[in-house]
Amino acid sequence: MKSEVPWPKYPTYGKGALLLASFEHVEHMALGMAFTKFFTIDDAWIGLVAAKLGISFHHINELLHWKNILTRRPHNATSMKSIFFK
Repeated sequence: MKSEVPWPKYPTYGKGALLLASFEHVEHMALGMAFTKFFTIDDAWIGLVAAKLGISFHHINELLHWKNILTRRPHNATSMKSIFFK
């Protein structure tokens, strides 16, 4: 593994279940994947590809706050619009 990733630690990477990305980033990632040797820890591999392309990951807590989750109670869902639709 050290020959594939020569740094002391992996770049920041997403945790498998969900990655939310723009179509532009998906296109860039697809091209980057074609030129990056795959290794078995696929989440870390995707993080490596993203790091090579200068694409950063943000934790879902930066996008969604528990107070903004849709419920029957009063909520602040309108704040989501400014995050996803600039």
